[in-house]
Amino acid sequence: DADAAAVARRLNGVQAQVMSFAELAIGLRAPGVTAADVAAALEHERSLVKTWTVRGTLHLLPAEDLPLWAAVLQATRPLRLPPAWLSYHGVSADDVHAVLNAIPRALDGRCLTREALAREAARISGRPQLEAVLKGGWGSLLKPVAYRGLLCFGPNEGRNVTFVRPEQWLGRWESVDPDQALDEILRRYLDAYGPAAPADFAHWFGLRPPEARRRFERLAPELVPVDVEGRRAWLTRAGAASLAEVAAGPSGGNLTADAAAGPSAAVGTAGAAGALAGAATAAAAETVRLVPGFDQYVIGALAHVEYLLPGPYKARISRPAGWISPALLVDGAIAGTWRHERRGHRLLVAIVPFAPLPQTVRTAAEAEAERIAAWLGTPAEVRWESEASAVPEVRS
Repeated sequence: DADAAAVARRLNGVQAQVMSFAELAIGLRAPGVTAADVAAALEHERSLVKTWTVRGTLHLLPAEDLPLWAAVLQATRPLRLPPAWLSYHGVSADDVHAVLNAIPRALDGRCLTREALAREAARISGRPQLEAVLKGGWGSLLKPVAYRGLLCFGPNEGRNVTFVRPEQWLGRWESVDPDQALDEILRRYLDAYGPAAPADFAHWFGLRPPEARRRFERLAPELVPVDVEGRRAWLTRAGAASLAEVAAGPSGGNLTADAAAGPSAAVGTAGAAGALAGAATAAAAETVRLVPGFDQYVIGALAHVEYLLPGPYKARISRPAGWISPALLVDGAIAGTWRHERRGHRLLVAIVPFAPLPQTVRTAAEAEAERIAAWLGTPAEVRWESEASAVPEVRS
């Protein structure tokens, strides 16, 4: 059975701006893994670690992979200090470099809250005016240190996050060649999200398109080109073999739904396109899933969302300020959104489909809501809502 670290590795990280979403994303893909197990993996077993990775967003990673990611991020995320940013914060480039060098020293042998780290780094650097900058800015000055492998999140202190030195917190660190590290990240990306093209990888990683193209060219002998509805994309050889095996199996084209449901998790963007064509005419019963906000399946699909989300509904999923809504999946297609909140001793699950659904799909979605409520340790109350905010229908 998969554990939390195995799921994080299979997905190339689990997005973790909202920790409860990350916990649920893992729990839905690894039966038997609870939110408490994820917390234990982070704080006690230290088999998981939280830090900033692709697109500058928070992710959970397998702890043993952090040196791999640090090598890639340090090489691809150089520190940039545009004059407008410096002016806005009232600091100089020398100030920033001084405090960045002070952060690892401040964390040496210690686990500090953001406030304590800001205070100590400002003191060590001899620039007390930078304490306020370090306390805010959505981690703007902490990310470059994390990219160098010199900072990651530690155990929470109540409602406060803490930071630690990774090699001290994890107790192991083997440096990795940056070129080899980025090659490995690309292989894992293709196995999780492929078939994919360089532009897809650049979009997912936040990489410059020319560098993404160079990476594909570098790995060309290992990759298998495929045609996806007239679009050229690539898989690893292992990924191509897996795709052929699934396509030849009894479920036929219903690859996307199966992948979204199981521990192997997110199948990719372009790969979903061919799967949906088969799923639309498949005689088998629909596969229905409720996935949390910022789910890797949905994030992986955004570059080609027209294959999964026909119609004018993208804004319901990809919302302002980078928010990615929880999604209702039917045979891999995004068929609606959902939300949940605790109401006394029950979990209210409100499902908002984009179009009328057959009763079989509604029944399966309600079963999914009950599965999520059971995972959270509470009974479910399911409420169906319409896009027009009609009077809801409640089932419990």
